[in-house]
Amino acid sequence: MYFPIIPEPKHTKQFEGRIDAKEMFNSFSLTTIGDDNRIDKYLLSHNIIFSKRKSEKGIWSLTSSDNLKELHVNGFDSYYLSISQDGIIASSETERGLFYSIITLIKLVECYTVEALPAVEIKDWSDAEIRCDYLDLRSIHPPFEHILENIKTIAEAKLNGVVIEYEDKLPIGEPFNVHNDYFSFTDEMLNKLKDCCKQNFIEIIPLQQSFGHLEYILKKEKYMYLREVESAVGEMCPLRNGAFDVSKALIEAMIKRHPESRFLHIGCDEVWSLGQSEECKTDGRTKNEIFIEYVNKLIDVVCKCGKIPLFWHDMLENASEDELSRLDKRAIICIWSYNGNDLIARVDDFITKLDSLNLHYWACPSVRCWDEDDRQNYPVLTQRLKNISNWSTCISRHNIKGVINTNWAACFALGKPYGIYESSFYTIYYAAERCWNTGANSNSFMYRFLDFFHGYKDENGNLEKRGWTNEDFYQILASLDGKLKRNSRIAHLIAILRLFELPTRRYFPLTVVLYRNEFFKSSDEVGSLKNKLESVKMTLEDVKPLLMKELSFYLDDYAVKQFIRSRYLVEELLVKKAEEMVNSDE
Repeated sequence: MYFPIIPEPKHTKQFEGRIDAKEMFNSFSLTTIGDDNRIDKYLLSHNIIFSKRKSEKGIWSLTSSDNLKELHVNGFDSYYLSISQDGIIASSETERGLFYSIITLIKLVECYTVEALPAVEIKDWSDAEIRCDYLDLRSIHPPFEHILENIKTIAEAKLNGVVIEYEDKLPIGEPFNVHNDYFSFTDEMLNKLKDCCKQNFIEIIPLQQSFGHLEYILKKEKYMYLREVESAVGEMCPLRNGAFDVSKALIEAMIKRHPESRFLHIGCDEVWSLGQSEECKTDGRTKNEIFIEYVNKLIDVVCKCGKIPLFWHDMLENASEDELSRLDKRAIICIWSYNGNDLIARVDDFITKLDSLNLHYWACPSVRCWDEDDRQNYPVLTQRLKNISNWSTCISRHNIKGVINTNWAACFALGKPYGIYESSFYTIYYAAERCWNTGANSNSFMYRFLDFFHGYKDENGNLEKRGWTNEDFYQILASLDGKLKRNSRIAHLIAILRLFELPTRRYFPLTVVLYRNEFFKSSDEVGSLKNKLESVKMTLEDVKPLLMKELSFYLDDYAVKQFIRSRYLVEELLVKKAEEMVNSDE
């Protein structure tokens, strides 16, 4: 039988019987070191009664009995949890470790009830020191209050960092402010976001593009001249006069907005047009050499501001060891690789070069990315789970301490949106588990997630008997609409999205109507196509108000309209064309 905790703990020892812990929850003693009161606030928010005592040294603990032995567990964010007839003890050598121990306790209460907790001893720690989620604000994204709630949700997965790509949503001072009608952080909102992350032991890593993906800057008339080539809207020529001044100003402005952050991510990915400008063509150096020289200058800016720079690896993947040797070693290279059965081999080869040069790196799987499908409504599990699992192998093999689980909102800054952020919690939690515990039992993940996150127990093994796997999750979730105890609303949204997908992608999509009418002109064929067309059209019309209503819970009005338009625009054009074709002979 699975143990419904995510991430799966390293060591779990269960004993016979269940514990009625109702009285224990009324007599906790919290021992803290120093004046930080984040644990106090978390306990109060979950209606846990406790008295407080301070210690100058030792361990952080929450206990229901003074007689319980305090055991130490070594490792990143390690914690100890024991539930027995003698009482409850949660302890750690760090405050964040105790936070995770308490989260585990609360989740056990949710899964079993306080009157029937399992008798258990847990010793747990993380394989990776830094474990990040990713908040991509370039496309549609949750309203601000939902962002705060989602921070709490990812903290429950024991993630301790979030990379935030603000793009134009965070004013950083003129002349770079881009005023948009969709969303913009106020000072009050930014402070609330910082406080929410701090309260949930999550470190913010701001991402400020400084080389590529600068569409929101280089589309402005004032800065158009900095493009490598005119058609590459977001890519800057590093040798153009004024380019470095803009990059430096962007970096320094973002650091001023996040003085508390240890890290700054400077992007620098996908500068594909590099080398095509006249300046680069006549420079005489390779693209890799030009790239490295410019990135080194940006690294120096970040370091002089007292921060640790991170940047994406892709422009260096084919660089020689001689070229890589020129890279400033103060930076951390973020290796993103999202597809391919050869991922482990490719990562091994690249890391071998980096290790030989004493360069630093983090792992970057993806919980959602393009996957050759720019209209996906939720992550493509056949690709994402394999990618995360392969990266978990690399994390273990190379002892990688930093992980960024990227979660893209669109295939590129000017692309149409993927699904809503909340539709990716399944892959977020899968990635969180595989960087916390690289040896976790992935076969039981879906069942543990349904229990841990949705409160659904497959008690009779009905799902397992049918042969479902982790990759079938969204189909299963839609079928459980109305049967979940927690986080049930997302199942209803997925069910509606699958209704939309039925005629557009899985059952006689409109492209089939167009194709059949093009090559088969018999009256019977056209009559059949008319019936299919009407069926598709009616389904699309019926689903739209349902989808808009449900999306309004997750998105503001502007974003709902954007999402609906991104899905319906092509389908409506196809309907119009199909109607013209099937009616052309009348």
